[in-house]
Amino acid sequence: MRHDTGLLASAVNALAMTLACLGAMSLMAVAVLTVANAILRRFFSSPILGADEIASLLSVLAVVSFLPVSFINEHHLEIDLVMRGLGHRAYRWVGIGAAVAVAFFLGAMTWQLVLFAAGARQAGDATWFLALKTWPWWTAVCLMLAVALLAQVIVVSWRIGGAESADRE
Repeated sequence: MRHDTGLLASAVNALAMTLACLGAMSLMAVAVLTVANAILRRFFSSPILGADEIASLLSVLAVVSFLPVSFINEHHLEIDLVMRGLGHRAYRWVGIGAAVAVAFFLGAMTWQLVLFAAGARQAGDATWFLALKTWPWWTAVCLMLAVALLAQVIVVSWRIGGAESADRE
């Protein structure tokens, strides 16, 4: 992290790194499962039953698990070329606005997925072949998005703190 961090930011960063490690393991599991399934299908005409369903569920978790570390470390694209021409103060305030907009978007997305997971649980939604309940997977996605949201709120506070100190200079 590039910023002066407090206890909460350090804890969120540690949790984000843990989730990213779990995401990397999920990606590796999908790769191993896919290769094993292809080999068994090709040479023994015996694919792994439900491999596609498992790979799909693990892939969703893998993708979302990297978001918190990306947000807390601000590993995302910014278009600096145009904004730097407006001056340092405008650049900072647009950065704050963008960070706040991302936080609101993450909050809305998390809330909608909470509703979706609750609906999946109530409906008894399950995968087609293995009949795995999907709501626990969507609940895990919601929790990871909540961590990403918390990370983005921390980024907003960093940016506001940086803008206030820059305005005083």
